Amino acid sequence: MSMILKQNGEERIVAAEKMGAKGHNKQAMFRSAHATGSIDFLTDIERLKIAFQADGSFCTGRSSSIRFSFSEPRKIERLRSILHKVGCTFKEYNLKDGKVEFNIRLDASEFSKTFNWVDFENVSSGWAKDFLQELSNWDASEGGRAAGYVVASVP
Repeated sequence: MSMILKQNGEERIVAAEKMGAKGHNKQAMFRSAHATGSIDFLTDIERLKIAFQADGSFCTGRSSSIRFSFSEPRKIERLRSILHKVGCTFKEYNLKDGKVEFNIRLDASEFSKTFNWVDFENVSSGWAKDFLQELSNWDASEGGRAAGYVVASVP
């Protein structure tokens, strides 16, 4: 098994066995980057679903809309790019607090605050790497020498 590690600003793939014991409890860390499924590439709608899981919300009383609100320019640009690629209808609003809100018209029932839409049994290692990279655009923290990804809502 191997894992994707970002250290000192560079990504590399490292054998999980070589990582040894890590964390507060000094437990071995096991992660696989050798998935052999048939789904090779992350789609733009999947990228939007990842962004939604991290930062989106449902519009109350409307099953045809989701929304996002950001102050960080990198997230604003990333979401705008994904929305253009997906081709869905959206409106962008500049809020008084300096944030930008996106209201997106689409079938909100296809979106979830978990990753229950992912068929982990049928994804390839390339898809898994794309998934982690996209997730890092939304739910990552970088400090010092390494990046960390914390996801509490995997089924």
